[in-house]
Amino acid sequence: MPESTNINAAERFSTVGIQAGVVHDSNVYISGLGSPPEERFQKAVNYLNSGVAYPARELLEEVLAESYDRVEVRFYWLLSVLSKKSYREIDSHDHAQISDMREVLESYPKSVWKDGVRSIYGILDSCRNSKGANPSLELKRLRDLPWRQYGAIAKHLEHILTGPVKEAVWGDIIESANSARYSRGRMERIWSYFAPEPIPPRVRVPVPIDSSIGGSVFWCLLFAAAISGIGWSTIMHSAWLNIVNVGLMLTGAFIGLRNAFEWWARSRLLRLKENELIEGSDPSYTRSDGFAASVSNRFEYYFRKYSPIDPEAWLQETSGIRKRLRDELVELYRESRIGEARIRWLIRFLAIDVRDRWQDGTLWEFRNRYRTPISVKVWCCIGISVATGGAVTVIESTLSYGLDAGLLVLGAAVSGYFAVKSWFGNSLAKRRYREEVVENRRELEKRVREYWRWKQKLERIRPTEDEMEAWLASDKALLLDEVLRAHRMSWRDITVSAFLQTPAENCNRAKVRGGPWRYSRYNVRIFLVTVDGVREIATTLEFRRSLFGEQNRHNYRFDTVSSVRVETKENIADAVELTLVDGSTKKLQLGDVSDESFDLSEDLEKSTLMTLETSGFGHVVRVLEGIAAEGKEWIQRGAPTV
Repeated sequence: MPESTNINAAERFSTVGIQAGVVHDSNVYISGLGSPPEERFQKAVNYLNSGVAYPARELLEEVLAESYDRVEVRFYWLLSVLSKKSYREIDSHDHAQISDMREVLESYPKSVWKDGVRSIYGILDSCRNSKGANPSLELKRLRDLPWRQYGAIAKHLEHILTGPVKEAVWGDIIESANSARYSRGRMERIWSYFAPEPIPPRVRVPVPIDSSIGGSVFWCLLFAAAISGIGWSTIMHSAWLNIVNVGLMLTGAFIGLRNAFEWWARSRLLRLKENELIEGSDPSYTRSDGFAASVSNRFEYYFRKYSPIDPEAWLQETSGIRKRLRDELVELYRESRIGEARIRWLIRFLAIDVRDRWQDGTLWEFRNRYRTPISVKVWCCIGISVATGGAVTVIESTLSYGLDAGLLVLGAAVSGYFAVKSWFGNSLAKRRYREEVVENRRELEKRVREYWRWKQKLERIRPTEDEMEAWLASDKALLLDEVLRAHRMSWRDITVSAFLQTPAENCNRAKVRGGPWRYSRYNVRIFLVTVDGVREIATTLEFRRSLFGEQNRHNYRFDTVSSVRVETKENIADAVELTLVDGSTKKLQLGDVSDESFDLSEDLEKSTLMTLETSGFGHVVRVLEGIAAEGKEWIQRGAPTV
């Protein structure tokens, strides 16, 4: 922390380095236009379960206005009104609505929901008239409820409960938190909530070859004309033995060149493959930045992780393969405006695939595929030898026929050379293209299978919103219990508490469409208000592993708080600055809560407000403003008059 008197807490609550958000498709928070009241009621319950009260209240009031009047709707409406508020924070308008609803309670049939509503009213009555309260009766009513109702009341009315009931309920909450902390395979599943949606696989499309054969045809026709001229000259001079030599030359050339092409093509393809897969990385591979650098680093990480031998030796041996695969993915996905995280599944698969092919001996199978058989080499040598012998005899005989015949020999030699060269080049290009098409089709099939396997695995193990909220609530409860123990206080000693959770630096974040953001790491700040002053505790929560960081503690009396200033951004509060009487300041910055993963199907302002509410920021602001305005009198102030 800086040594100046101005204490800025914004750094710890900065969102710099937060990874791009992941938005999962789900109808948990989404209901279509004109959806039935039952569907909107369930959506409101989902909001409440996630700790978002204000949209839940709006939906519940909508369905009540449409005569969807059920006692369970009333139960959740009460929770939405009272959630994250202390009794002193309930305004007169809400008190009036709560009182009006009490008058119709008896009209509902007996049920656990009705008992839950009665328990809530009993808690409110004890706050209004603490001297006439019967804590034992209140606690019995609560504990007689099923955990679904009891747990909801304990969660949303935590700032309203007082005295022995508060302490007893807190004990039940801690017991439940210890049970829920690692339940339902949390450690094996929670990572999948933050895993980005995998992007479908792609492969390089082989570049079609130039199908133009004009040059080859020209040289072949020219060669054929020259050979025909030589043959005609031979016939005109009645050199029948030379005719036989021409036949031997052409036959030997056909056999020799055909096998020579096979030999040359295999050697050429082998060399190209060796250069592609075995060459070391070039400077551009290590000096690239941005998306390409992220892909490079991820390839190195996974090749090292899944190394079948010494990692350093494996990285050296596969440097060429990594470079080719890395260049392919950078080329295929760079223009898609996606993060490296969305192709991480593919990078991991490619690293494992290379390892598996190395282990089963198929990684270098192209060496066997392109090895030239001895028979091809033998026939190539025989054919070339026969063709050469025949050609020497034919040339000697033809040159004796005169200058014209000599020109025919020269034309045959030149055109034959270029015809063979053109034929070899075109045939090799066609062969390479056919092999690439087959290889890419096979590679795409493997990647598609892995893509669906990975996608289905994520969908199968991804935690639900209720599970994520239950795990987060258990972590917060256990952290608070740890703080209370460290300060040697009981829960009943706390007059008011406020819990601020914001994204930590370099965390991942994800959400269900229409729901609040959740983070892999949180900065947590707890304010515990007692009759003696305010205790502030700051720490971190590694949510994926349920681990707490070191705690920083600050204590100050009520009379040391001079003022509180709330900063807004686009009419939404996102920071509060606390000024103490000695002139020092403490700034609590929620950070950038704007939604860059926002799409047109969501309300941006509503999404931002939802993030603020789930962070606890609103309650923190209300508590600090009350302390700054009234000091200790705000804590001692009684209930509002209804």
